[in-house]
Amino acid sequence: NQQVVTDTYKVSNADCEHGVTYYYSCSCGKLGTETFEYGEPLGHNWHYEYFQTSEGEYYQIGTCFRCDEKEKRTIQSVNNLSFAVISEEEKTCIVTGYKKFYYDERDNYICIPKMWNDYKVTSIGDFAFELCSSLRSIVIPDSVTSIGNSAFSNCKSLSSIVIPDSVTSIGNYAFWYCTSLRSIVIPDSVTSIGNYAFYYCRSLRSVTIGNSVTSIGDGAFLDCSSLSSIVIPDSVTSIGNFTFSSCTSLSSIMVKEGNTVYDSREDCNAIIETSTNTLIAGCATTIIPDSVTSIGDSAFESCSSLNSIEIPDSVTLIGNYAFSNCTSLSSIVISDSVTSICEFAFYGCNSLSDVYYIGSEEQWNAISIDKSNSELYSATIHYNYIGK
Repeated sequence: NQQVVTDTYKVSNADCEHGVTYYYSCSCGKLGTETFEYGEPLGHNWHYEYFQTSEGEYYQIGTCFRCDEKEKRTIQSVNNLSFAVISEEEKTCIVTGYKKFYYDERDNYICIPKMWNDYKVTSIGDFAFELCSSLRSIVIPDSVTSIGNSAFSNCKSLSSIVIPDSVTSIGNYAFWYCTSLRSIVIPDSVTSIGNYAFYYCRSLRSVTIGNSVTSIGDGAFLDCSSLSSIVIPDSVTSIGNFTFSSCTSLSSIMVKEGNTVYDSREDCNAIIETSTNTLIAGCATTIIPDSVTSIGDSAFESCSSLNSIEIPDSVTLIGNYAFSNCTSLSSIVISDSVTSICEFAFYGCNSLSDVYYIGSEEQWNAISIDKSNSELYSATIHYNYIGK
């Protein structure tokens, strides 16, 4: 009658519905024939697939990864979603929100129908699922062509979403603060990614941008601190300010060959907007081409892996917060063409020890340097630098 929990008496490991099983034993050590359970079962590890009945209702079939057991569960009634008619003539409508959203396991997984009362669902409206904090997964039908502003903002549990090929635009703040979202594939049908669309998606590790995207908005991937690399397709002609600011893990921005607006240098670690000649994004080790005339606001902000950089002769202005919080930046070469260094351009660059200036001390003193750049004043200025 002894319940001794050691491998000597183990019958089987824990599974989805049972704890670890052991034989009873005797105090003399002899093995018994009866068994007992110890510890908690592992629980099922469900993977769900979505299906639709002929009446248009959705349901899920779940398969356990561990034991292959299956279960069927019904998705919440479409009546819990709210809609608004867009066009009576074209028989189209928009999803405007969710009427009932409390913590209920059945409400964590939502399927949006293609049709509602004979109206085709073509859009997910502004703020439709904002603050649905328990929403984990959502299925968007291929009838939807646009995802509105803040449509899924602050859905902190949302970890899975598939954007169908029918979608052409993703609105501003669409997935802002979706902190559980790990990967996103933006299909070839999408032409624009809105401002701050994936701002603060701090678990986002993988992003695939489709070949039809022409514009990426301001701060689209701001503070995506787990994002390590990204490929910009050759279709992109506009990248906003702060697009990759505070992407502290970002070490490579690849621009596809054939892109006539943006260029990549030194293992594709710089993006140049040639229409305005302003460097708008950068990370890791970066060479700024001679075509650049100004370094834009927050261009390298919080690029913590950046340790050195050379400002070419063409640059006249270093923008606000351009290199702020580049904590590894230890040295910088500044050309005598620079006439203005703006507010907090080098704020938080606590490792900056050496500034190599091409011009004379008199020329350096003539530069308009905002007083917020105390890190520059603390560094050693090497005048009349002629390069290595």
